[in-house]
Amino acid sequence: MLTLFAHGCDPTRHSATFDAATPLLEAAFEIVRTGTGGPFELGFSSNMSAAGANPSSLYAQALLGPWGEGDTHSRKHYMRDGQYALKSRDAVVSMLCTPPERESTYFSWETYVSERLSWPVMEWNQGQGAPISTLINAATLTSDHRKAGDTGFSPFNRSLILVTTADAATAAAVASAMERVAPAQTDVRVVTLNGTNTTLHFARGSPFEPLVERPDLFQSLLRVHVRDTNARAVREYVANRFPVMRVSPRAAALFRPLPPATEPRAATGLGNEAGMAAPLVELRAAVVRMAAAANLTLAAEVGFTAVELDKWRCLTDPRYAPWRLHPRGGCLGTVSDARYSLSDRNLPVSAATPLVVAIGVDHVAMGNAASADLLAGTAVAVTPERLRGSASHFLGRAEPRLFAFAFALDCKAPAAAAAQPYCLRPPRELLEGAYGALAAAPEGTPFVLWACALRYEAYMDPATGTRPSIGLVQPTALAFVPAARAATGTAY
Repeated sequence: MLTLFAHGCDPTRHSATFDAATPLLEAAFEIVRTGTGGPFELGFSSNMSAAGANPSSLYAQALLGPWGEGDTHSRKHYMRDGQYALKSRDAVVSMLCTPPERESTYFSWETYVSERLSWPVMEWNQGQGAPISTLINAATLTSDHRKAGDTGFSPFNRSLILVTTADAATAAAVASAMERVAPAQTDVRVVTLNGTNTTLHFARGSPFEPLVERPDLFQSLLRVHVRDTNARAVREYVANRFPVMRVSPRAAALFRPLPPATEPRAATGLGNEAGMAAPLVELRAAVVRMAAAANLTLAAEVGFTAVELDKWRCLTDPRYAPWRLHPRGGCLGTVSDARYSLSDRNLPVSAATPLVVAIGVDHVAMGNAASADLLAGTAVAVTPERLRGSASHFLGRAEPRLFAFAFALDCKAPAAAAAQPYCLRPPRELLEGAYGALAAAPEGTPFVLWACALRYEAYMDPATGTRPSIGLVQPTALAFVPAARAATGTAY
């Protein structure tokens, strides 16, 4: 376990910090640090990718449940420990180290309405995931310190205490106590649960409030992007378990909601990507030439569309479905500082279509995102480090502003060999069932072994601290088929 970070973050001292805060809080608050499943903690999860999350990200959830009424109503058993109900004046306090600086490109903290249990089962969205809290990331932390004149501040390798609540009095009392006992160079932040645009469903908070038998279930999530998950500092970091506690006021009082969290304004327009049309045309031509040398013909060009979420509608309209691939709706836990762009249709990779190449402007290289991944389905992710140099490979000259990455069943086959090392194949588990079906199909049957949506996920515009502009240049996917097959008119 990593015991000493730069900037004074020592995770072994975090439980002692909670111990020191307890005498300051226990007269006014009931403090709970252990549930039916053991100590409350913030721990990195290995099952988030199975739920459709970005497989290149690291995810840590505040694990508090099942703890009390409402927590055991969850229908998503694999995430039950990461969901919790709250009374309106409750707070959840988490103390963590932000990730190691040299190995990390991005991190964020946000709380979501994971499930609206008040909705009938017929209306239930499996991927509700509406972000409804203050967003904490490297840019928001840095901005506050710069305003205070701390020009040498680094948001990484740092102790961070997060007080998640909707109540003003609870926020003030708990944050004050934590600031008194926090180690040096520790940030204490209130994470506001924002119910301004729609009513959040709390459990009973006081005799003045009605009982909500099926309250909202919340999920607090830390996302981290690193350059190399196998780096020693990263392995040591994710091995830590950071403490979490839940505080509930002892005395009855009126719920007084915090002012709504102000969301930074996102950038708009093309920005510095306005002049990238001509370089992209040149890159497309280079990819087509490479494919032609392998006797492949361009059969289709599929564009990408950036998605703009109405996260408040996710809480009020069970049928709101902003994602093409998820007709049952929901915001799917998209963090507020991310911009996801999806291919306009699924891309098959098969014997009939042996090569798909995605080309685009690298938002990270252009300074418009702290991190950006190219994903194929939910199991294959290409990080900025893997994209770097890919356009130069196809062009035969340096071009760091663009990327070109291939997907193929066999990256060593003649159809894809020229794309190496900028090529990935579907993972084995996605192919096993398909191979069995292929063996039983009549000879000559066109058979798609793998068809999925591509998406380009861009995280945190460094200039605004929120999601990158929806007007940035979007990628294009090029699907290639054997030239002989194209000549028969049965190409794509």
